[in-house]
Amino acid sequence: MLPEFVALSDGNEHGMVARRKFRFPAGSIVTFDKGCVDYKWFASFTGQEVCFVTRLRIKTVYKVLERGVVNKDKDITSDKVIQLNGVHALKFGAPKLRRVGFVGRKGGQIHALLTNDFSL
Repeated sequence: MLPEFVALSDGNEHGMVARRKFRFPAGSIVTFDKGCVDYKWFASFTGQEVCFVTRLRIKTVYKVLERGVVNKDKDITSDKVIQLNGVHALKFGAPKLRRVGFVGRKGGQIHALLTNDFSL
């Protein structure tokens, strides 16, 4: 349960260039910042049986396909299966994903995570 890969750079090259070179073993969980939006990369994780978790950008365009039942006593506000349907998401084949909304511990703001893990 400890990080096995870490990528740091001097900022002269976009971080996505280095990240695309990593090959993660099936069953891995990859986390990254919401600035790392790459729909082909998202789809490749799904094909490799690698899960990812990232924060959802506020203005992300998507269609809700399913709504899950949530236990609001656990600070979870929503659990949805979504299809990203912005122009680039459609062009580059973004897979169906899971959007989980939750209340943040500081300030009570609503946040959302994006993942391809539908099992938890």
